[in-house]
Amino acid sequence: MNEISAALRAEHIRVWFPVRNALGHVVNHVKAVDDVSLSLLPGKTYGLVGESGCGKSTLGRALCHLVPTTEGSVSLMGKEIAPLSDRDMLPYRRTIQMVFQDPYTSLDPRQRVGRMLMEVQKIHHIGSSSDERMARAMDILSQVGLLKEHFYRYPHEFSGGQRQRIGLARALILDPRVMICDEPVSALDVSIQSQVINLLRDLQAARHLSYLFISHDMSVIKYISDRVGVMYLGHLVEEANVDTLFANPIHPYTKTLMSAVPSIDPRQSTERIVLKGELPSPIDPPGGCVFHTRCPFAGKECQVHVPALQEVTPGHFAACPRMADRH
Repeated sequence: MNEISAALRAEHIRVWFPVRNALGHVVNHVKAVDDVSLSLLPGKTYGLVGESGCGKSTLGRALCHLVPTTEGSVSLMGKEIAPLSDRDMLPYRRTIQMVFQDPYTSLDPRQRVGRMLMEVQKIHHIGSSSDERMARAMDILSQVGLLKEHFYRYPHEFSGGQRQRIGLARALILDPRVMICDEPVSALDVSIQSQVINLLRDLQAARHLSYLFISHDMSVIKYISDRVGVMYLGHLVEEANVDTLFANPIHPYTKTLMSAVPSIDPRQSTERIVLKGELPSPIDPPGGCVFHTRCPFAGKECQVHVPALQEVTPGHFAACPRMADRH
């Protein structure tokens, strides 16, 4: 991958949250994200998938500078943003925006939709008058499939799918180049999911947007992504182009996620892989390979050696101590 042309590049990102005792002393850390690197190319979608608690949403927020990074580098359109303060980050907010999982909690219930969209423009010095900002807001509502009359309504007057479109409008009105989409369709009905996903694809084509699309749904990831990263307990365990990953998953965890995807062909049966045990705590992750406590193929070396991502075939990386034995 050409790193120079990356719209968003993260290198060795760690996000650790301190755990304090009753006296306020730091006694441990929640290792939500632990040494993750990825690159997002202009106009492409990087799908980030994993079960709940794996750290994918925390990583998305860190890349968007909503939570601080403990270590690592984040480059946005060639500019390093990880060490910036909130004030210094403000000019870059027009370049990178985030769409949240629950649109209702991310919208101010006391403000009409139009006021929200105009306020965002005013903060970022877009438009020279209220009329100009109103016209821009009306136009963006139309682009996401809403009516001009929705400009005057409150968030509680909309359905879940409509509220997610409002969230998209609020992000798009700044004309960003990169968007972090954190489970944007998981709270929606299946029929509405397809509408929002197709809207995202149409907007990407029209605006040449780059998406980091976070989801736990492998079917959605397959449909929308160009490249996919699989996360487990704060680590990236496999990464490849979407066709390669779905045709030849290598890491046992990736195979487990794949086995849970139902087939639309009744003649095709896939053996479901059921993991034993619970996801370990990120406060005290297991030594060696973090997946070895639940892996059906784990050996003694998996308890000792921390696997790094290795290139198996061009552009296809996996982190497994016993990869050579099973590939």
